[in-house]
Amino acid sequence: MSQSSKRHILITGGGSGLGAATARLLAAQGHRLTLVGRRADALEQVAAPLCGMGADVRVQACDIGDTAAIDALYARFGTETPDGLVGSAALLLIKPFMQTTLEEYDQVMDVNVRGLWYLCQQAFRTMSARGGGDIVLVSSLSGIRGLQIAPGKSVYTPSKHAVTGLTEALAFDGREFNIRVNAVAPGYMKTEMNARFGLYGGAQAEEVAPSVAYLLDRAQSGATTGTTLEVFCNG
Repeated sequence: MSQSSKRHILITGGGSGLGAATARLLAAQGHRLTLVGRRADALEQVAAPLCGMGADVRVQACDIGDTAAIDALYARFGTETPDGLVGSAALLLIKPFMQTTLEEYDQVMDVNVRGLWYLCQQAFRTMSARGGGDIVLVSSLSGIRGLQIAPGKSVYTPSKHAVTGLTEALAFDGREFNIRVNAVAPGYMKTEMNARFGLYGGAQAEEVAPSVAYLLDRAQSGATTGTTLEVFCNG
């Protein structure tokens, strides 16, 4: 794969939080971006100022929990498929275990695990055809050896452990196709999603975005694959 300084990178969850912060950083580096999320208005709010500064940023409303929507997203790419993927879309649920419903379990797992798995499969198919690519998934300290234990996360924590495991598994499968798969596992960040559950501490998403950019860039992270980079930012 010939990796130019300007790449086409797909960012899920691009309308807020770490996805939006990563979009701003990568746009400043000159990459072409496709931002995906459930809310088109939120995506446009991120993209508009970047486009105003000359960046090539496109948006597409898409629910990552819907595999048919992922199929439609990749069909719209045509021959201009991304050679980079940032899987940042996620659902957070904090609720006492005995009050959590199977419907809530399915909603979180559909986005955080099932949809992400399917998105990566689509990315593998197109990246392998073009000679390789780079994938960075977003796990959490909640998905690393219980380092961020808190009550009410009986669904979210297993989902992020699954992201960590998926990263390691896909890294092996990707080697023969020149596809690297890594992850970042941040602690609490000051994001809209966390604020909805009363979590206001931690770092700004802009402080974590450079870790994502580092893992996307082979000039910096080299042959690194299968690594989950823990970002301790709970202070």
